[in-house]
Amino acid sequence: MLGRGVVVESSFREKVEGQIRGFSRERTIRFAWLCAVRALPFLSDQRGFEYWREEDKHKHLFSVFRAIDVACIKLRKAVVTASMNSL
Repeated sequence: MLGRGVVVESSFREKVEGQIRGFSRERTIRFAWLCAVRALPFLSDQRGFEYWREEDKHKHLFSVFRAIDVACIKLRKAVVTASMNSL
């Protein structure tokens, strides 16, 4: 069973990597950001972020989303700068 899971995971990873290989840097950034935002709720599905104290969950979740947004903004600025430098 575990062997099958690894094979499926590996082929899925290869398929996704193959599909995004041709993406521009900006499109790759958008894809990564969207994946991160979509995955976060599933991380808590079974445990409900039990590793955080109840009164701190909101603060920590806000911090996670803020970090994702800031990373996206920074990377996007890098793409714009690289494009301007190539002119």
